[in-house]
Amino acid sequence: MLPRLAAQGVAWILLGYTPHLWLCAAGENLLFSVAFALTVALLASLTRNLAHFFLAIAIMVGGIFAWAVTVGMLRRIGAIIPHAAGPWFEQSSFQDSVTAAALLVFIGTALIAWIAQARIKWALVAGLFLTLGLIAFPIIRTVWPVNFLKPRLIKSVLLTVFAQTGDSPARVPSVQALSTELAVSSVPKLDVAIMQSLTGSIKFKRGPEFPVDQKSSPFLKRVEPMESQQRGEYVRLIKKCFPAQTLWFDQGNDKKESAFSNLYQDPWFKKSKPPRLATIQGNMELDLFGIEKVAEVPLQPATFHALPGQSVTIQSVKLINDVVVITIIESTANLMLDCDLKSRLNGGFGGFLDEPVCAYVLYDNSSDEALLVRTEHAGYIIPAIFGGRSVVSFRLLFPYPALRERLTGVSAQDWMRSVRLCVFAPVYDGSATVAFHQENCHWPGISFK
Repeated sequence: MLPRLAAQGVAWILLGYTPHLWLCAAGENLLFSVAFALTVALLASLTRNLAHFFLAIAIMVGGIFAWAVTVGMLRRIGAIIPHAAGPWFEQSSFQDSVTAAALLVFIGTALIAWIAQARIKWALVAGLFLTLGLIAFPIIRTVWPVNFLKPRLIKSVLLTVFAQTGDSPARVPSVQALSTELAVSSVPKLDVAIMQSLTGSIKFKRGPEFPVDQKSSPFLKRVEPMESQQRGEYVRLIKKCFPAQTLWFDQGNDKKESAFSNLYQDPWFKKSKPPRLATIQGNMELDLFGIEKVAEVPLQPATFHALPGQSVTIQSVKLINDVVVITIIESTANLMLDCDLKSRLNGGFGGFLDEPVCAYVLYDNSSDEALLVRTEHAGYIIPAIFGGRSVVSFRLLFPYPALRERLTGVSAQDWMRSVRLCVFAPVYDGSATVAFHQENCHWPGISFK
C-alpha cells in the first residue's frame, strides 16, 4: 500500500498538484485503501482457504446490498429520517462528508475486528464488529448530520444588491447586472459577481406575496462564471487582456434572464394591470471571481498545466468542411477531502464536471482579431469517482469559409499556424451573503416610484 501511495505521489507532483492537493489526494487514497486492505485481511484470517474467502466476499456483498435496500425502504416509510443536507450547492460536499464519516467508522470497526481475530483469535467478536461496521455504513449515509467538508469561503468586500433602474448598470462603475431585475454594486473593478442563490419574497401592494427560492445551477455545485447569467461581465474582463482595437467575435449567449421567472407565469400577474407596486426583500449569496491568463500556446497538439492539479491537452487540430475543429481534454483534480474553493471549484463539487473550467480565445495578432470560442462536447465525460479527477473532452469550432480565405489572402492552414490559443481560468476572490429590501418598485421593467 505504501509503495503504491509513493508511486501515485510522484504522479500527482507531475500533474501539478500543490502540497495542499497532494495531502488531500493522499488522505482520500488512504481512506479507501485502508478500508479495502482491512476487509481483505479480516476475511483472510476468518476463512480457511481461497474458496471460503471468495464465498465470504460474496456473502458480504450480498448482505451489503440487501441491507442498503432495507435502509432505503425504512427511509421511505419514515422509520429512518434523513438529515437535511443544507443549501443546494453544499449537497455534494455534504455527501462527501457522509462518505468519509462512514468510511472512518467502518475502518474503526474493521480494525477492532482484525485485532480480535488475528491477535486474540476471537472469531465471534471479529465477526460481530465486521457486521456492525457494514450495518452502520448505509445508516450513517442516511442520518449523518455534519458537513465537515463544506467549502471554506473567503469573506469578500461589502456588496449591495438592489432593483435596477432604467439605466444600464453596466455603464456605472462598480455596478453589475445580475438579472433583468436585480443588480449589485461595489464590485471590485477586476472581479465579476456570480449569483449562487436567491431567497426572499415579493409583496404586491394590491396583490399577493410571492416567495422566491432560486438556485443558479442545475447541478449540485457552485456555478462558475462561463456557465452563469453573468457570463457577459466575465467576458468583459477577458477582453481587457487584449489590445483595445481588437475585433471580437463572441459565439456565446450573454442575454440576462429573469430572477423571478415563476412570478411572470402566475395567473394573478398575467391578469393584473400596471402599475404593479411591490416590495422586494430577500437574501442572495454571491461569489466574486477574477481571471488569470494561464496559457498562450500555438494551435498544435500539446499538453500543459493550466491550474494547480489541472492539465489541458490539445488533442487534435483539423479543418473539416471549412470549420477549424480543435479537440481539447481538460483533466482536473476533484478530491473529496479538498475544502479549498480556489482549487475544488475547478473540479466542480459533486465529482462531475459537465463544462470546461477555462475560457478559450483564438487570437490572431496580425489582424487583431479574437474569437471567444463556443465549445461542443466531444463524446465523453469521466466523473471524479474514477481516480479523483474529472475529465471532459470537448471541441472548439471556428468557421473559416473559402470566402474569408479569398478576401484575406490567408489560407486556413496558414491561419492555423499563426493563430494563438489563449486560455483563461476563473480565480475565486471571495463570497458574500447580501440582504436586500426595497419598496415601491414597478413590475415588470423595474423602476422606482
